[in-house]
Amino acid sequence: MDFGKLLYCRAKDAKTGAWVTGYYYEQPVMGCIGPAPAPLSFIIARDPNAVADWNMPVPVKHVLVDPKTVGLHTGVTVADDLPLFTDDFVQSGCFLGRVTIFQYPTGQWLPCILWYKGKKLVGRQFLADAGYNFDKLQLVGNIWDKIYTNTNRETEK
Repeated sequence: MDFGKLLYCRAKDAKTGAWVTGYYYEQPVMGCIGPAPAPLSFIIARDPNAVADWNMPVPVKHVLVDPKTVGLHTGVTVADDLPLFTDDFVQSGCFLGRVTIFQYPTGQWLPCILWYKGKKLVGRQFLADAGYNFDKLQLVGNIWDKIYTNTNRETEK
C-alpha cells in the first residue's frame, strides 16, 4: 500500500464511536449478486500492540469507520498542538469558525475557515493565506460532537 496516495484523516470507529486518526482508504465489496453495496471505509491507524505486517513500516490496525464522519487533515495545528481537520470548529475571540474545503480563486480546492458571529457568516479565510497565527485558534469541537466555546465552558462550571 502506497501511503503517499492515502489521505491522513480522522473518523469515528464504526463499532465504538471513538475517534481514530490515520490513513483513509475504501475497500470495494466483492462477490455480490445484484448491485454492489457502498465500499467499506477504513483508517489505517498505528497500533503499538500489533505486529508490523503486510510490509508496513510500523505496527498498524485497519479500523472500520463511519464514512460520514471522515475529516481530512488540513496540514495545520492550532493551540495546544492539536491537528485541524475538516468539519472542526475553532474559536477566535467572539468568532466561531467551521473548517471546510472551498474553491480557491485559482481553481484549487483548499481548506478554509468559514467565520461566524452568532449565526451570521461574516467571512471566509483560506488556510493557505500567509500571515495567520494558528496558535491563537482554540479547537472547540466538530459537527458530530458538542462544541465547547468560551461562553458555554464558563456556564457549565
